[in-house]
Amino acid sequence: MLEVVFSDSAAGSLQNCPQFVRLDNILPLPFLLSFGDISESVPGPKRLAALERLYGAASMQAQTVAAEEMRYTAKLKRLKESGDEVRVWYSDAPDELCGFAFLMDQLTQIHFTGPVWAVKLPCPNLLPDGSAEFFRDWGEVEPERWEFFSRLAQPISPEDQVAWSRIWQGLRRENAPLRAVVNGRLTSVPPDFYDSILRQEIRGLEAEFDEAFLIGRTICRLPALSDASIALRVQDMIDRGELAIIDVDTAPDAAVYWRRLRRTGAFPQK
Repeated sequence: MLEVVFSDSAAGSLQNCPQFVRLDNILPLPFLLSFGDISESVPGPKRLAALERLYGAASMQAQTVAAEEMRYTAKLKRLKESGDEVRVWYSDAPDELCGFAFLMDQLTQIHFTGPVWAVKLPCPNLLPDGSAEFFRDWGEVEPERWEFFSRLAQPISPEDQVAWSRIWQGLRRENAPLRAVVNGRLTSVPPDFYDSILRQEIRGLEAEFDEAFLIGRTICRLPALSDASIALRVQDMIDRGELAIIDVDTAPDAAVYWRRLRRTGAFPQK
């Protein structure tokens, strides 16, 4: 069975339970498709450019990291040529749900005939003692838990694959800057979709603050977002003059958001 996940962190966790899966059967597709241009039928130069921009908000090594991620494009060929069963691990996290819709579109386009199973990460996951646990995505699941969650696998019919393919094709035609999960549905949204919450967090800080601290606070409220995507929105506020840079960590490996910022008079008061 081919195991498909949508992040390197999820693949790393799954690789640590060899008693449950074969290591050579894990196919990560970490294309981060909730962000940027998705007009290509298969991730290519435009997706690489989007990844470079996204990773560039978090690391000075953007081009190297993004190019490394794109090595997985070649693995799509393995999926297309495989007649084996496919098990897909996804959640309501925008990148994973976009990845799921993208994969269903790929399977539909190649008339894939093998069985397809899907395991959707429950949120919250209710425990026997009455408590609950929360995971943002499969990258947060401990290796020893994958076998337990595998019991939730459900077959995905060819009709359901076609339905998801149509959803993805619609999103591709819209090709918005961002995609979010709104009321359980993948939806094209503008790039400033989350800005109101980000500004609320900024207003709760001192006039001068560390950007990394702001990003950490915002992720707690918006777990669907990555540090890089939040950093891009902060940079947009800097470019518009709402925030000003006071100090920057210039170490070669420093993340771009290791900066100290302050609100300016142009920052909206409410």
